[in-house]
Formats: sequence, C-alpha cells, structure tokens
Amino acid sequence: MAAASAAAIIHAIFPFVFKTTASETIKRLNKEIEIIDAKGSSDS
Repeated sequence: MAAASAAAIIHAIFPFVFKTTASETIKRLNKEIEIIDAKGSSDS
C-alpha cells in the first residue's frame, strides 16, 4: 500500500509517470477484500 501511495504522489507531480500503478493496486486490493468478504459471508 505504501508503494501505491508513493506512486500516486509521484503521479500527481509528474502525470506521465505511474499512469496505472495506483489504480491497478487499488483494483487488486478491492478484489482481495471481496474474496475475504465472500468467505466471511459463507461462514455465517
């Protein structure tokens, strides 16, 4: 997450750098959260 934050900050200053790094990291984290949530829902 720290790497994605750093990439987002650098992208804010230099828009041509790290165009997709932060968004791809967020998409990956969201997918992981959805999997964890689905596992938690099936346990109930």
